[in-house]
Amino acid sequence: MSTPAQVDVAYNYLRAKVDAEPRVAVVLGSGIPRPEVYVAAEVPFAEVPFLAAATVEGHAGRFVFGFAPPDRTPVVLIDGRLHFFEGHPAATVLLPVRLCARLGCRAAVVTGTVGAVRPGYDAGDVVLLTDHLNVSGISPLAGPHYSDFGARFVSPAGAYDKGWRERALAAADELGTNLKAGVYAMVAGPTYETAAEAAMLARLGADVVGMSVVPEVLAARQAGLTVLGLAVVANTAGREATRHDDVLARAAAAGARAAELITVLLPALARTEGPPL
Repeated sequence: MSTPAQVDVAYNYLRAKVDAEPRVAVVLGSGIPRPEVYVAAEVPFAEVPFLAAATVEGHAGRFVFGFAPPDRTPVVLIDGRLHFFEGHPAATVLLPVRLCARLGCRAAVVTGTVGAVRPGYDAGDVVLLTDHLNVSGISPLAGPHYSDFGARFVSPAGAYDKGWRERALAAADELGTNLKAGVYAMVAGPTYETAAEAAMLARLGADVVGMSVVPEVLAARQAGLTVLGLAVVANTAGREATRHDDVLARAAAAGARAAELITVLLPALARTEGPPL
């Protein structure tokens, strides 16, 4: 578990590099393009104290500070993420989101590239997340508790903000982008699912499956941030042989639609009221 002192050290490092006060954080999943921002500064994870370089293809592993059009909304992109399956502890996986909260963000858009487990969800779909199932066997917030990060017992009820889901649907309609709604299941990875595992997840209530998202969502909610979740479907889990390079290629096209939607929503998200960490 990160300590408040470690977060302070990492925060001070970023502050020395970047004179910006982002209001919204955007976590980008595998192969998902950046939303449109005017880039002010980029800081690799590997340079930040207590972080580490990303090792998964499609994850740059850096903070991108910038301003979103049309009114120069201050934002920070977590361009790529760190995963438990890379061998990182929760302290490292959660640190980027905790730093964004410390920097002043009040809302977070958390994205992921996923496999579809329920018929009717197909490669190329963009899915608005309504809830999640954590079947990874990992509790991201387990360990010593520090009140600086928020409550010990975090309620995930309503984690995927209903109001923002409604705004996303309205914005998608204006853009001509079809959004499906769905439940995300987090598995430990890094293996893809068997047909039996995909069928089990569907019976449990999941629509899509991935190896991330849940840790960032829980850390954001613990810090009091409003969350919007989006997933890009890159494969049908358990029904086809899957390679990571195929996932990245399929994520690019649908991811571009998700990035366009996020760009449209960023100014309004920046006006979210709520206490930063």
